[in-house]
Amino acid sequence: MNGTPTAPDDGDTIAERVARLSLAVRDHLEGRPRSVPRAVYRFREYRVEADGEPDAEPVTFTMSCAVCGASGPAEADTSTAARWIPVHLKQEPEHLTYREQITRPYRAVPGSWL
Repeated sequence: MNGTPTAPDDGDTIAERVARLSLAVRDHLEGRPRSVPRAVYRFREYRVEADGEPDAEPVTFTMSCAVCGASGPAEADTSTAARWIPVHLKQEPEHLTYREQITRPYRAVPGSWL
């Protein structure tokens, strides 16, 4: 056999077909490395830091009621955000506990390749 598969005859036995297929597979794989990498992965270090870029989202402050979950508007500073508390307190005099929520943008900075 010269390594090229031939069409099976109707009179071939299964053993003959298996032998012919085995030879064809062996001929196909000769000269090729046994293990061929399918993908290459590279790992990289990253540093997480507050985003100070000019196009970063602004830092915002929001006050929220710890009793009912209502929130005031997002503001650029804490004192402006806190002005919402008396407004809410007038509407809900029994709501005396509040939370400050600060939203600060962060970014991942690529570092060296490992």
